[in-house]
Amino acid sequence: FMAVALGTSLVVAVLFVYRMALSRTQAIMGILLFLCSRAFMDYATSGLENPLTNLLLLAFILVFVQTQWGTREVLLLSLIAGLGVLNRMDSLLLYAPALAYMVLSQFRLRTFALVLLGFMPFILWEIFSLVYYGALVPNTAFAKLGTGIPPSALAAQGFFYFLHTLVRDPATLPIIGLGLVSAFFLRSSKMIMLALGMALYMLYIIKIGGD
Repeated sequence: FMAVALGTSLVVAVLFVYRMALSRTQAIMGILLFLCSRAFMDYATSGLENPLTNLLLLAFILVFVQTQWGTREVLLLSLIAGLGVLNRMDSLLLYAPALAYMVLSQFRLRTFALVLLGFMPFILWEIFSLVYYGALVPNTAFAKLGTGIPPSALAAQGFFYFLHTLVRDPATLPIIGLGLVSAFFLRSSKMIMLALGMALYMLYIIKIGGD
């Protein structure tokens, strides 16, 4: 499983850089940035959930950025995002701004129907989970989020988590920061929506106290 997980993450990194880079130099630099991130390399071998999240995000970004949004693209983007949320529920924050932008730019009932259809695997799982387990979220979510710790204390711990990351893994946070800033310099609405998803997830990490 470790080999499959690592292989999936590395393939994701190479494919993403290959499709998004404008030159060979950019591609090499992009791959080096992935390899410099201790978090990326560590979580690439920590089970299949994170590599699958990476793979689905790659697919979503490539379709979102490089295509016009016809019926097929809207359905495909919704399906990828739905599978991403099915794999890891909190990843919805990464997809939400881009999905909202797509829906609002094509403000039609048909678009809402396609998004709903794309999320149908997740919706069906939630129905099964509610009937079978009696809950819509996994037990791990209750254990992790229902701690009873005051929100201010959790937020403080979230900042400490970022500081610890910066000390132990000095490449990851600056790379994320460059991604956020560069999206606005590119003046691309699509890139900005993806950056907002990143920012939402970073705020979420602070809110829950890191990890």
